[in-house]
Amino acid sequence: MPSRALIIGGNRGIGLALVKHSLSSGFDVFATTRSPSAELSATKATVIEGVDVASSSSISSLVSALPSTKFDIIIHNAGIANWESNQREAGELSNEDFDSFTQEFNVNSLGPLRTLNALVASKHLGKGSKFGVLTSRMGSIEDGSGRYLGYRGSKAWLNMSMNMSAQDLSSKSIWIGILHPGMIDTDMTAGFGATVQPEESAEGLWKIMTERVNAETTGTFFHGMTGEVLPW
Repeated sequence: MPSRALIIGGNRGIGLALVKHSLSSGFDVFATTRSPSAELSATKATVIEGVDVASSSSISSLVSALPSTKFDIIIHNAGIANWESNQREAGELSNEDFDSFTQEFNVNSLGPLRTLNALVASKHLGKGSKFGVLTSRMGSIEDGSGRYLGYRGSKAWLNMSMNMSAQDLSSKSIWIGILHPGMIDTDMTAGFGATVQPEESAEGLWKIMTERVNAETTGTFFHGMTGEVLPW
């Protein structure tokens, strides 16, 4: 039986590139998307539509849709960035900005933990499984350069929760990789001048998940392109 992978948020950008790369690596691949995606459906992945990581009931439906066997690698790619609200600083924030930040926390912070929790409980993650989560070095306290309060905060919380979960789950031999993909040319980074293509990022991320994430490194914050260990 081939190794099995699940990509959460596989309809475009880095997620779609990860789907294609894992397929080319010989994995039996499942991929989720919130909305139908012709490009994702054109791959040989098994596609599960209507998955919203901000919803506990949606994650429960995902668990029910998966085969009742363990996955070798699961990568959580789904995330959002509300850039307009993130341009303002304390003293300038509106009620709408705080609503925007709440949405970012629900998706970027709680979404991966919600997913991890469900897949450990369902035994889709078990002994020897690896769970990777795409984060950002903007969530690093040492990288702080002002503004982007909601996005930075959501990623900092994500980094902490995944590092703590890595310690908690080590007794189950479930290993966690915390992955900064780099500044990649995707819809999310439009306007930031990113030139690295998702396919290049996916290759680096996959290499780290397959070769670097293990019992000794679980909970480490990696740069997905260089393999550098990043500061918290």
